[in-house]
Amino acid sequence: DDGGHWSKVSMVAHGRGGKSKVSFVHWLAHGSEFKFVSGGEDHIEFWTVSGGICRSKKGLFGGEKKPTTITGATNHFMGPSDHQEGVKTPGFRLITSCATGYLYRWDGRNFRQDYPFTENFPVSALASICESSANASTETKLGTSRLVAGNTNGTVKVFDKSMKLVAVYHLENLSPSLFDTSVGDWRRHIRSIDTNGERILIGTKGSEVYEIRAPSQSPSDGVSTDEKILNLHHRPLVQGHYKHELWGLAFPPQLSDKSVEDPFKDLFATTGDDGTLRIWNRRTNDVVAQANLTMPNVGRQMSRAIAWTRKEGANKSVLAVGLGGDAGRRSKGNGGIKIFTLDEHYELVCTDEGEAHRLTGWVSDLKFFDSPVDDEMFRLALASHDNSVLIYSVDPEQFKIVSPQDKKNVIITKHNAAVTHIDFNEYGNYLQSTDAEQNLLYHDLSGDKFENVMKKISPRDCADFEWSSWTSPLGWPVQGIWSDGADAVNINACHRSPSKRFLATGDSAGRLSLFNNPCPKKAESVEGSGHSSHVMNVRFASDTDEVLVTCGGKDRCVMRWSLMSH
Repeated sequence: DDGGHWSKVSMVAHGRGGKSKVSFVHWLAHGSEFKFVSGGEDHIEFWTVSGGICRSKKGLFGGEKKPTTITGATNHFMGPSDHQEGVKTPGFRLITSCATGYLYRWDGRNFRQDYPFTENFPVSALASICESSANASTETKLGTSRLVAGNTNGTVKVFDKSMKLVAVYHLENLSPSLFDTSVGDWRRHIRSIDTNGERILIGTKGSEVYEIRAPSQSPSDGVSTDEKILNLHHRPLVQGHYKHELWGLAFPPQLSDKSVEDPFKDLFATTGDDGTLRIWNRRTNDVVAQANLTMPNVGRQMSRAIAWTRKEGANKSVLAVGLGGDAGRRSKGNGGIKIFTLDEHYELVCTDEGEAHRLTGWVSDLKFFDSPVDDEMFRLALASHDNSVLIYSVDPEQFKIVSPQDKKNVIITKHNAAVTHIDFNEYGNYLQSTDAEQNLLYHDLSGDKFENVMKKISPRDCADFEWSSWTSPLGWPVQGIWSDGADAVNINACHRSPSKRFLATGDSAGRLSLFNNPCPKKAESVEGSGHSSHVMNVRFASDTDEVLVTCGGKDRCVMRWSLMSH
């Protein structure tokens, strides 16, 4: 109904299936004996609907076939041919895909014939089309019937009305990086496929969608080869992070001289549990640069924090990426840090592999102080889940973290819980930090050897400080963002706008909320919804209050928002 809600939908029928895992449900063609079919682990069931009750009958594999895992189904318009068993009249037949690498044809609920697809890889997606209208001739229908299917290894095959193979494609020919051994099989694993006869749409487990040209309706003799594959967009139509959760988000700082052309103005960066760093263009929504996050002898690393800085007038910007994360039983608890540069041509180069900067806890937040300090060194703060805060110095010429022997780095161990958010003050000589137990602490970074860093500082002493950024959900300016009864997990992210006029928050209900800044007591907010899961990060663009980006945790979506004034 209006607004995209399902409030007017009511259940009209229900029924109970078996105990096996169900992978799909598919409506059958009009006039079929059964209404719909479901299938999954070692089973397929055919359903009738009567009087609000759904009743099922198991599919019969026959004596020659053992029940196998069925992964999907489609209604394919078929006609008689010499090699089709039992197809005597044109009409729709049910075709299912199997984990064994075969396609099965059914008559009613009886298995009739199999068609080999590939060995060793399950067929994971299929679709079909009959382009002609209902009053077209049978011959026209038969001439335009197509079935497309894809497997977990990136192979796509196209069949005609008689299940004769028309074309074979491999995603490797579209993007060789899909077969990068460090990536694994996630990105080439086809999860969804569709066709309109002229184009084929392919969705992968790696959160990428490709649109390729379908084979001709009147193909030349033989099967089309991979050389004929054509990506209609010369890149993925859609792409994104693809594993576990998405947290890391950063914009580059803006230049103080607005008259200078800024090559990084329209960019922002994300890092995720899939172990990738991605640079996005916020106007075109394209990924313009990407890097895999790996550590020697460890492999690909999760990432949930990123920071971005640069020197005024430099043609390179610097990104610090925090490593590690927690995905339950797949947790990678140890953390680390890597340094990258991005030039004006959008080339990403890793300048510090982080081998000397491994941590016992994963990195939850990173902040650069955007003005160089300490002999023109960049100051970088890191929040870790081992309850510590680390202050690093980054060489702006070599783009490396300076050696611990230089005594320009320090570890702060005041917290008794995982540190979650950090912010520098306007001069970079104080830092505030919050932890998982809702403590807000302050740290004095003055002195050549950080001699005051472990001193206890009263919040009253910092009451008049101006802060270079504000991402803490705790503190006097943000007291009003908390609703009655809210706890520590409700608000996951907070950010102050460049003009300091607004505060944006992301919460566990999937909402983006906008408040006036400061917000010292409970106040009204403007809310936006779009994420299906908790919002783990929110950032304003560095140059305007009118653009925000949010990262959804488990939905792994990157959403760009526009702030419209009334």
